[in-house]
Amino acid sequence: MIAQQPPPPGGYTIERFEGYLDEMSRRVESMRKSMDARAVFEITYLVFSRQVLAALKAGRFEDLPWATDMACRFVEVYKEQVSLWNRRDPSLCRPWRIAFEAMEESNVNVLQAMLLGINAHINYDLAFVTLGSSRHLGDLPEDGAPERALSASRTGIPVVRYRDFLVINQLEWEAIELIQDTVLKEYSRILYWLNRASLRVTRFVGQRILMEARDQAWYQTTMLVHASDEEQQLLARAIDASAASIADLVGALNVRPDLALENAVGWARRWDRIDPQLQSGLVNLACRNAVIAELVLRELAFAGAEPISVVETLLSRGEQRLAGQFGRMALRLSPRRRRLRLQRFLESGSDSAMALLQAMVDAGLEPSALPRSSPIEAVRRRWSEELRDNLACLRVPEIRADARLMQAITSHADGIRARLEPLGGPTRTPEPKSALSLKDARELLASHPNRWVRLCAQPNNGEAMALQIETVLFLKETQVFMEVDIAVLLHVAEKLEARSYLSGQPIVQGGQKSGGLYLIAKGQVEVTQPRKGRNLRIAVLGPHDSIGELSALNDTPATADCTALTPVEGYFLPSAVLAQLMHQHPRLSIGLIRMLSHRLMSTTLRVSDPPAAPASLPPPGSPEAPSSAEAR
Repeated sequence: MIAQQPPPPGGYTIERFEGYLDEMSRRVESMRKSMDARAVFEITYLVFSRQVLAALKAGRFEDLPWATDMACRFVEVYKEQVSLWNRRDPSLCRPWRIAFEAMEESNVNVLQAMLLGINAHINYDLAFVTLGSSRHLGDLPEDGAPERALSASRTGIPVVRYRDFLVINQLEWEAIELIQDTVLKEYSRILYWLNRASLRVTRFVGQRILMEARDQAWYQTTMLVHASDEEQQLLARAIDASAASIADLVGALNVRPDLALENAVGWARRWDRIDPQLQSGLVNLACRNAVIAELVLRELAFAGAEPISVVETLLSRGEQRLAGQFGRMALRLSPRRRRLRLQRFLESGSDSAMALLQAMVDAGLEPSALPRSSPIEAVRRRWSEELRDNLACLRVPEIRADARLMQAITSHADGIRARLEPLGGPTRTPEPKSALSLKDARELLASHPNRWVRLCAQPNNGEAMALQIETVLFLKETQVFMEVDIAVLLHVAEKLEARSYLSGQPIVQGGQKSGGLYLIAKGQVEVTQPRKGRNLRIAVLGPHDSIGELSALNDTPATADCTALTPVEGYFLPSAVLAQLMHQHPRLSIGLIRMLSHRLMSTTLRVSDPPAAPASLPPPGSPEAPSSAEAR
């Protein structure tokens, strides 16, 4: 991939960037003399780069080395793209090939030449430049672990990088008027005066374009950060297709009707750039990498991927949440013909269409976003009937006598009511003519859509099943998973690794990464930190407490030692699985926030009112010993 080269000897410096701009100025003069149409973009880029140079010298960036690296790397990438075009290298990406070809053949006006170059440089190059700068400034983990998503920001790149990224885009916005005046005044007096007459409009349009491009580039950077080397090659193809499609949209502004029509058709049929292999690869990536799943699906929807094929693949893999999200995105972002195809699919009333509609509503789709003829009423009727069956089962005395089963059914019924509320509530469905028998109720529950209800309804639970139920109920009592739906906890329970430790055995060691979240089921754990040559006891933690969570969330070394004070039994959840669960089930974050807030409050109170003696805390089991504190 482009822009991933290490910095040159001496690194990227402001002086080096100034040298690049001097070289660009000489190239512009040469292009002017030879009437090279690429001078239009070169002048555009030179004007903007001078703005960046002034900002670097004025200290507008929080992290000067990173911003300087970005600026230099950006120029080098452009030089590389020009070199690939001059050699007619087939590896040149499509957006630059379209831009250079149009400029060389003089098939575009000055405005299009500017926009084609800006599109290729921002909608294609920028994501790779950001990745390269962040990689060589040490932001990316060496192993590319997906749990990096939980450190510092959604992308895994420190937030300061994003703020400087926004500064670069602010400079682009500030330079719009200067760029327009400089380029148009030289190449088109008519467009120059038209632009001056409608300056407010053109500034607004320019701002919207830059904001869209900025967000798109950051989304693409996020995907590249969390992808493996093989996945990055796949994403590079998707980014190429996206930028090439936008180039078609720019081409539709051509004054020649034949070229305008050709490019308009290319934009409308942009799905032609997403071949079946690329579509399949991106769907697989969304399924196996929860951190970037939504962003990958967004790329697929915008590119016009075949919606029914994508949806049916996701549903067949049990990815109802992703199917619902993709359906929502496709109705908003896909080309018109793809949107109409998806709408007709929803109107078909097939089982797959009903499943997709349910998933889309669960994902937050407003009924008003669907076409009037869509069978949203059928979904409402199906959920209403499901609610009726649940309430009928709750009237059976034997079911009511089973507290766990009754609670599971009641919880599921409450969830259905919450689903129906945005759809106008349940429809009027007939009540059963007579009360359900125990046999009929058992048959209904045996095929119940909620897995937890099915599990609790089985009359003779085996040992393995009883252990699974016990694990789920244990998770529900922990502060971390208290807010998570119990049906989701079944999936969490399947990911847990049972762990046991002898008294005195280390569980988490300070200065080393915890690797995941530890949950204590039985026993006590002592949390200590070295202070002035001695180990100071920070806390004693017991059943339902957790340790190692901050190290897992931040992908940083633990700040305390956690040692088994007594024989300990518990569970371990690896960081990668925790990251995946947090992105699949956002309510898990609520439990983590509540637990961390509780510990922060405890620590704050202890610091504000320290004990009279600075010695180690009382031994475990004594009334004065704290039960919880900050344990990382």
